[in-house]
Amino acid sequence: MSTDAIKSSIQIANRIMEAILAKQLAPGTRLGEQQLSELFGVSR
Repeated sequence: MSTDAIKSSIQIANRIMEAILAKQLAPGTRLGEQQLSELFGVSR
């Protein structure tokens, strides 16, 4: 994995965590690859 890919994955993980803490994502919400890639504008 390249350095840019690692940075992107960390940024996305942080955004997911922020969405959970802000209650934008409900507990138990399924997070599929397709949904996440569309939500964050990245490729799978």
